[in-house]
Formats: sequence, C-alpha cells, structure tokens
Amino acid sequence: MADFMSKRRWVKFLLSLWPHWPLAVALILAGLINVLSVLRYEFGELRNFAAVTSVAQSIALLGIGMRLVLGIGLIFVGVGLLWRLRAAWVFAVLLVSSIIGVALFRGQRGASLIIPSSVLVALLIFRRPFNRRTILGATLISVSGIFTITAYG
Repeated sequence: MADFMSKRRWVKFLLSLWPHWPLAVALILAGLINVLSVLRYEFGELRNFAAVTSVAQSIALLGIGMRLVLGIGLIFVGVGLLWRLRAAWVFAVLLVSSIIGVALFRGQRGASLIIPSSVLVALLIFRRPFNRRTILGATLISVSGIFTITAYG
C-alpha cells in the first residue's frame, strides 16, 4: 500500500510540472543556443566593430546583436514561464511568432521552422495554466522589452 501511495505521489508531482516546465525548458534552451552560438562563432566579428566599412558588415553585426537579444529574451521568458506568469506567456508567444516570421521571410525550412511552430502551438494550447499576475513578473518582462527596444535602436 505504501508503494502505491509513493507512486501516486510521484505521478501527482510530475503532473504538477505540466505544461509550464517543458515549455520553459524549451525556451531557455533555445535562448542559450542563440546566445552561445553568437558568443562562440561570431564574437570575433563583434570585436572588429570599429573596422566596419560597408553596409553589409553593419547589417551582419546588427543580425548578431538581434540573435543575442533574442536569446536573452527567450531565457527571461522561460524563467517567467516557470512561475506561470501571464506576461511571460504573452511575451513568449510574441517572441516565438517573430522567430517563425523571420524564418519564413528568410525562406528557411526544416527544424528552424518546425520547432518554433511546435512551441507556438503548445503555448497556445496550454495557455490556461499561465494565470499568475505579479509585479515582479511584469517588471521582468518589461525590462526585457525595454532591452529589446534599446537593442533595435
């Protein structure tokens, strides 16, 4: 009987993490991938910022900055989803929608379109658990929004 109760408690615990934990982990991982790819592969271009001599180089640097800001934004939103914050859910939908829009605009297919689309569908299906409104959550999302606006210039 005790074994059954412990299994039941374990199942109840796992169900209490659904759906906000998997969605949050997916967004945090996507943000970390964006940030690490910028820092790992393209940080050398950021160091040569003073040597920008053409429009193409400046646009490339702008793209690097946007990927960095997008990655940081996804990490913030993922943390907000862990707390089931409504503002984080809204911002996550906006960020993932913009990722899908950019992928469609660039003509990208495959994983770069399927994975964000799957996350967007999951966010829309599981919107009910994200019902907490807190000042800290709104502040966290507002700061990341201000950071994004500042990065766009």
